[in-house]
Amino acid sequence: MNNKVEVIAPTSKTMCLKGTKENKLIRACAYCRVSTDNEDQKTSYDSQRIHYKNMIEENPDWEFVGIYADEGITGTQTKKREQFNQMMNDALNSKIDLILAKSISRFARNTVDTLNCVRLLREHNVDVSFEKENIHTLGLSNELFLTLYSAFAQAESESISENVKAGVRMKMKRGELVGKYAPFGYLYDKEKDIIYPDESKKDIITYIFEEYSKGVGFRTIALNLNSLGIPSPSNLKWCHASVRRIITNEKYVGDLKTGKYYTENVLTHKKKVNYGEKEQYFTSNHHEPIISRELWDKCQEILTIRSKIIKQDGNRDKFSRKYPFSSKIFCGICGERFIRRSYKIRSDGKEVAYWICRSHRNKIECSNLIHYKQEELEDIFVIAYNKLFQGSNKYINSFMKKVNEVICEKQDNLNHKKIQDEISKLENKLSNLIDLQLDGTISKEILNQKNLEISNKIKEYEQQLKDTENVELTRKQKLVEKEDNVSAYVLQRHTNIKPCDFLFFIHKI
Repeated sequence: MNNKVEVIAPTSKTMCLKGTKENKLIRACAYCRVSTDNEDQKTSYDSQRIHYKNMIEENPDWEFVGIYADEGITGTQTKKREQFNQMMNDALNSKIDLILAKSISRFARNTVDTLNCVRLLREHNVDVSFEKENIHTLGLSNELFLTLYSAFAQAESESISENVKAGVRMKMKRGELVGKYAPFGYLYDKEKDIIYPDESKKDIITYIFEEYSKGVGFRTIALNLNSLGIPSPSNLKWCHASVRRIITNEKYVGDLKTGKYYTENVLTHKKKVNYGEKEQYFTSNHHEPIISRELWDKCQEILTIRSKIIKQDGNRDKFSRKYPFSSKIFCGICGERFIRRSYKIRSDGKEVAYWICRSHRNKIECSNLIHYKQEELEDIFVIAYNKLFQGSNKYINSFMKKVNEVICEKQDNLNHKKIQDEISKLENKLSNLIDLQLDGTISKEILNQKNLEISNKIKEYEQQLKDTENVELTRKQKLVEKEDNVSAYVLQRHTNIKPCDFLFFIHKI
């Protein structure tokens, strides 16, 4: 039995695969994206929108749904592409039949995202047309070509990312700013590519560092700033984190440190703190400072001390310098710190301060229930202090001897000798050149050229020698000054205690 098979010619792929009726229009939209907001890509972005709007409106079989467009957003992930996500949501809610895109790289630069989105759309009978690759996703018999093109788009993005990273690293090596922004308290000069202090905010920065150097904590500083009505960098209320960011930012002392963060994966764009996994670059005296080096060093020392206080469970403990004995007294039984408490006497309203093991507040078993009044602790310290310095001449003489050794040490002479040796070598070279010119081995022009080079180098070394001598003289003057201050301080017998005295002598009780 011969059955004649009649071949039915295909119609438009989209129309056929969607099984739409002849009189039903295809609801079409377009997706446009550029990854940066520079002028060239801005032109491309506008061109894409106009091109696809005209294309859809001119096709009698299509109904224009709209243009979904993301400007200045990377295609390596979908979570920050609002218009893309809106388009996907509309398509899954049967509002779109056809999506037009210039290329797979405009749709997504992540192979996994591309395949997942296309598969999801195919399940809902939504076609995606990639103009450059000439691909209709509903007409694909398999995903091989789509996967390959997506992989190429992702590889291109990774290559661009590596090139950008290399450029950034080169800027860091040259000691240049990365990113055209200035931290709170500074302004950015576009022409000179440098930051300079903002006169209207300098006093705020100085206040924060000075308060912290006195032992005031991040939270207290934040509360004080809020009570004064001073706006934060984000024009909101200050918090401990915003104060901490200022205290740890080296830019306020005039230095520049780059490479603090790095992006591990081009697809996730997740930033990680650089704890030494990648190179970092440090430039001292990069720009005009707001605070002094001395104040910066003091704040960093306090920050380091506070960061080192670790509890037995591995978590950081709270550090305080609010009172002379704060973070100084530890329980001999459980190892917990003592905390200050107070009560008022009803008859005269006098406040009585005492110190007790905080184990009971933290629900830790400890048999130490004794509390010590503030006055008792002060008296104990005065007695111990005076006993320690009975016959203090022995300690003072030993101290003076050590200071004199430092002042008279010849370690700095090594640097002087090095520089002087270099000067002597250059002078010998100059002398040899003169001999060669007299012998006719070199011309007078070469002699003059080399003479100029060597003379300039000698001047540089002489200036270094002068600078080194000035630094050494200043250091010795400070040491002699400190020697006089400390000796006078130690010789004085104290009969009452001051907070600064206690903090100077005692680290832990």
